[in-house]
Amino acid sequence: MENCDYCTESFDDEEAYLDHLAEAHDGELGPIDRRRVGDRGDDDSGLPFGPVLLGVLLVFAVGLAVYTTQLSGGGATADGIEAAELNESGDAQRLSDVERFESEGTQHVDSGTDVDYAQMPPLSGPHYNRATEGGYYTDTPALGNIVHGLEHGAVVIYYDPNSTSDSAEQSLREFAMTHTGNW
Repeated sequence: MENCDYCTESFDDEEAYLDHLAEAHDGELGPIDRRRVGDRGDDDSGLPFGPVLLGVLLVFAVGLAVYTTQLSGGGATADGIEAAELNESGDAQRLSDVERFESEGTQHVDSGTDVDYAQMPPLSGPHYNRATEGGYYTDTPALGNIVHGLEHGAVVIYYDPNSTSDSAEQSLREFAMTHTGNW
């Protein structure tokens, strides 16, 4: 049984008491009773709608941005060999011609540090802390960044722009834009 602190009435339950306070004593309530009366209409979920909605929209926007920039292939519409699935184990005949080189190490050095690579183009060795992003390049990115990408399994295709036909260049561009996923 609830007794009103502002008058002589009594109530069977808390809800009826709070309704009475709101209707009969609105202007005379102390801060605690005002809060109790104000809180009675809440759905007790404990989560305010506005910040939750904002959080959901933020997560959606970040997810859309990641998909668009990292996972969608950048909008490339490859339809030739560059669109074909990559064989997990490779072509045995072609792989038999692959040369192997000893590792020159995996040491990280400050970006911009001059590194004298034993093999050109470099395959391993001291390199920078940031990998080159996947894509098609007309200018060679910093070798230290390329080697960092190789350390993580990236594939680099070098080409001679002076002896590459327009169709071969277009195929390389499409291949680079199609196969952008993590290795």
